[in-house]
Amino acid sequence: MLTDREGQASEARSAGEGGGASCPHAWSLGDSDACVMGGSNSVTKESTLPKTFMGAWKDVGCIAVFPAVGDLVDNVHALRKATEDIIGDNITKFVIEVDRPQLFTIAICHYKNKFLKPEQVHESPWILFKNEDPYDGNALRREFYSMFFHSCLFEERLWVGVGRRLVPSNEINKTSEKQLSALGVAIVEAIVNGDCGFPYLNEALYHFIIGDNEYEKYLRMEDIPDPDILHFTQQLMAARTDDDVTNVVSSEAGVCISGIGWPEGRPVQMKNRDDLVHHLAKWSVIEKRRTAIDQLKEGLNYKKFLDSLKTNKLLKCLLVFSGEYCVTANYLRAMLSDSLARLRVNNKKEGEAKNYFEILLGEITDEDAGYLFFFMTGVLDPPLRQMDLAVTFNLNSERTLPEATACNATLILPQGNSDYQAFKKSFITAIQFARVGFGNVSN
Repeated sequence: MLTDREGQASEARSAGEGGGASCPHAWSLGDSDACVMGGSNSVTKESTLPKTFMGAWKDVGCIAVFPAVGDLVDNVHALRKATEDIIGDNITKFVIEVDRPQLFTIAICHYKNKFLKPEQVHESPWILFKNEDPYDGNALRREFYSMFFHSCLFEERLWVGVGRRLVPSNEINKTSEKQLSALGVAIVEAIVNGDCGFPYLNEALYHFIIGDNEYEKYLRMEDIPDPDILHFTQQLMAARTDDDVTNVVSSEAGVCISGIGWPEGRPVQMKNRDDLVHHLAKWSVIEKRRTAIDQLKEGLNYKKFLDSLKTNKLLKCLLVFSGEYCVTANYLRAMLSDSLARLRVNNKKEGEAKNYFEILLGEITDEDAGYLFFFMTGVLDPPLRQMDLAVTFNLNSERTLPEATACNATLILPQGNSDYQAFKKSFITAIQFARVGFGNVSN
């Protein structure tokens, strides 16, 4: 793992799109602790971490770390083939013009309409952001999906729970407007277009949605989204005797048992304590939010996607976070190999920078490779559609920190470091930025 043993790496983040002045979301680490957002519309210096366009993770303590297993390249190809089979070859293009401050409202309205009147031919949107140049359509579409999903997760609070094991909110104002149905359609569209999944579903919820009668075996006490119920179950599990259990049940916290379907008058003792905890988890994760879940299912059945989920287990990782669908060091090396081979060296500084980066790629761990991928692209999980990564040199040979332009997934190598250790520390800074980048995601 690339760690800063001297503790000199900046605990900050520059993700998404940096280093290109023509990109409306160019992020540069600069040579200070500030982040610089450059573009045709504005240049803003921030003393705090920037709100990047993908907006999903807030600090490293909230990010899920799973062992990377399997061959990601093979997984991506297999997943892409599975999603292509869903929509076939008949695809039309249409344009959505988006005003960024109104993105959630525009997206919800659009996907509600698609839910109510599904098109016969699959429509693949071309996103144009208002008052911005029309860059690569796929990159802006990924950005559009990610901004919308972020709004649903963290701003509109359509989901509750822990990290990437979330369940839909059962608040009446969320369900009355069919927002979860609209979100379900958007998730399917993002998947079949090859842009991104939505790996945030609680595993028990996922299996319930696809009709798995054994979904209860995936329930976990720590996934209970209701704080009062979670606190009560934790107290129950800490009990050591029947008297302890009785005291917990009869305490003020025990009121949460009422109305959940636990047999009236049935005493709770050590021998059936686990049954009650399981019952509480089932009620909190599934039963109390049936209306919201049904609406989500309606949206996810767009293009009969639920049928595909039931028959193709490979698709699960697009909705439930999995170590089998993570960026690995080998995947990053493979994705960068062609660009590195083509990278022309014109002077000694460029030659050293290229050599340093090749050494760094040889040392990088799977975990740090994921964060470097995130730094380059603005996405933590690999898209289904092939994303071409590129490497180039910073035209300012004095710069000492890496930059990235996510519009075209390009990493910009610094030339100003005196030796490999200084170069490595500059990338530690980039990885630390990526680690503290977005929202509330943990295992």
